[in-house]
Amino acid sequence: MVRLQAASTDLPEPQLPNYDGVIRPSIEAALLNGNPIKTLAAAIQGWPDSAFLNRAKSGFLNGSAITAAIVIEQFKRAQSQDMLAMFQMELNLAVACSRHGEFAEGVRALLIEKDGKPNWRFQLGDVPDAVVQSHFEEHWPEHPLADLCV
Repeated sequence: MVRLQAASTDLPEPQLPNYDGVIRPSIEAALLNGNPIKTLAAAIQGWPDSAFLNRAKSGFLNGSAITAAIVIEQFKRAQSQDMLAMFQMELNLAVACSRHGEFAEGVRALLIEKDGKPNWRFQLGDVPDAVVQSHFEEHWPEHPLADLCV
């Protein structure tokens, strides 16, 4: 434990707080729009040039459209959930993402073949709602985290 604490002091300073004033308004505005993904994709084009923001932009614009849509749905659902419901949702999502193929495609493109060209099923903003909602379905008769005390 002491070794872990000593090593953790060598971590770089977090970058996100430096850009909260840029990122948060873009996400909040996107969540109020009928197509939050396309709204966010347009908004990030106006972000200032920085290594941190450029990496975030690239990850969003080149990542899985399904994942982007799932994150937007998580934001919406989390507004009315308690901590237990959020943990249960996260486990449901992890199981669903491992079953639906996009995760495997990302692993193939980035880690196995390393071609950096994942063949995503959808374009940003064009994921059918049924595909997104299928990731939030329960996988068990009784959720394994039902007894979790938070």
